[in-house]
Amino acid sequence: MWPYRSTAAHSCVTARGVKNRNTRTRTVELRGRFKDEAALQLYLQ
Repeated sequence: MWPYRSTAAHSCVTARGVKNRNTRTRTVELRGRFKDEAALQLYLQ
């Protein structure tokens, strides 16, 4: 099973005083072998 990775700009973050309007938030979900094997987790870095 593949990992899920999403990167987005959230208006709640930029509205709360973050000085950089280009701030991004990354969400990662690991399942299956990606969750269990550290060597596969390096793929996401």
